[in-house]
Amino acid sequence: MLDVPEGAVLVDAPFVAHVWKVDVVEGQTVVAGEQLLSLEAMKMETAATSPIDGTILLLRVELGQQVRAGETLVVVVPGLGGDGERLVHGGEHSLRLGGNSADRVAVVPEHS
Repeated sequence: MLDVPEGAVLVDAPFVAHVWKVDVVEGQTVVAGEQLLSLEAMKMETAATSPIDGTILLLRVELGQQVRAGETLVVVVPGLGGDGERLVHGGEHSLRLGGNSADRVAVVPEHS
């Protein structure tokens, strides 16, 4: 079980694949729809994008790594700044954020 702060969003692999490209680093701010990484399976590339505006709390994969369906690839916490936020400590990570619970999002391949 992955221990993440309230409000975190888990971006999961939709199928067995290899990590083809990594576009972010931990601590990087991202916007909803921004590409986080690319997966490759059967010579098809699928982009994993951020479902929310926020900050990369954990990048759990590296280039060339094989991932399983449902495996968490990236943990994103909601955007920083604003009123009513609190400091969250997660292991070696500390970020200011708000939120109620962790959400899980699977990468959904786009069909052309």
